[in-house]
Amino acid sequence: MKRCDDWFAPPPQMQTSACRLAGVELDIDLKLVLRCELRAGHESSDHTAGIVEAQDESGRMTWVSWRSGVEMRETCPVYRPGDEDHMDDACGLFAGHEGEHVWPELG
Repeated sequence: MKRCDDWFAPPPQMQTSACRLAGVELDIDLKLVLRCELRAGHESSDHTAGIVEAQDESGRMTWVSWRSGVEMRETCPVYRPGDEDHMDDACGLFAGHEGEHVWPELG
């Protein structure tokens, strides 16, 4: 899947909000730049990238959307189809995302 080419530098207050939602200590990076994780040409006018994984057993992550802000979202429940060696590979996006799934790179 070809990813969207839109980039965003989340301001410190957005990073702080993401860390608080995830339950992690604040670790602000003034040089942080995120790339939209959706497919190239996605229909949504908002670009989105994962920023901080929740510090619990849920597997949830805080996602930054360029226009909508910060939100804790459940992970996409879809696993890589048809490859028994990689059955543990879940889609790397959030539940309900538009477009194709994103799988971890095979090494």
